[in-house]
Amino acid sequence: MTQYQPYKIVLVYCLFSTCWIYFSDKLLNLLSSRLSLDLSIHQTFKGLFFVIFTSILLYQLIKKHQQYLTESANQYKAIFFANPNPMWIYNIESLRIIEVNNAAIEKYGYSKTDFLTMSVLDFKSEEDREELKKKSGNLSKKYNLSGYLNHQKKSGDTIMVNIESHKLLFNKQSCVIVMASDVTARVTQEGKMIKQNKMLREIAWQNSHAIRKPLCNILSIIALFKSAENHSEILDFIPLLEESATELDENIIGLGIKINQAESVQVT
Repeated sequence: MTQYQPYKIVLVYCLFSTCWIYFSDKLLNLLSSRLSLDLSIHQTFKGLFFVIFTSILLYQLIKKHQQYLTESANQYKAIFFANPNPMWIYNIESLRIIEVNNAAIEKYGYSKTDFLTMSVLDFKSEEDREELKKKSGNLSKKYNLSGYLNHQKKSGDTIMVNIESHKLLFNKQSCVIVMASDVTARVTQEGKMIKQNKMLREIAWQNSHAIRKPLCNILSIIALFKSAENHSEILDFIPLLEESATELDENIIGLGIKINQAESVQVT
């Protein structure tokens, strides 16, 4: 729908009024000179017609503007209430929640009545509560990103959310609108990836150092076997060979355990 802003309504009214006064007076003067009409009577009818027509015109323009405002308000309500992410609006001074959307009700398990009796501090950890109290009065008028915070649901379960907020005037109150995106699964996944990568680095190190060391020792002892001049020299090398073989076996077993542990960390 076309938006008729107040200045446009005034502009249309001024243009029409100016054109009506100028051209209607010209027309009446012309008719009066040719037909000897009584100007006072016709001026009265002209004025009445002007009032009736402009009243209808103003009504239509204001009606369309009001319809536009109503549609805009409904669209903004839909963006808030139908948003798939939990959202709420709270008073910046009292920190009381004054509006909440359906996604927040579903995610946190509280009813709308519960939410409207709560403060934004009620589902935060003690540490996050103190942080919010400090930051609430210093929020930027523009976009604010508070980062990851732990929130407690009605069931007692804790979820991690990414908080984005913006100041606004709502019902003549200084408020903050908040969107909380659940990042619990993402953070858990990132933690698993970090753990798995650490294990893989350990495996790579063990493969390149812990296994190669006894293996190189074994190869060196084999070379000594080949160059030995008598049986007694070979017997002297056997304990060294056993020690290196044991060390290699232990490292291979340890490597297998780490590989199994890394495989058990499911990253999807």
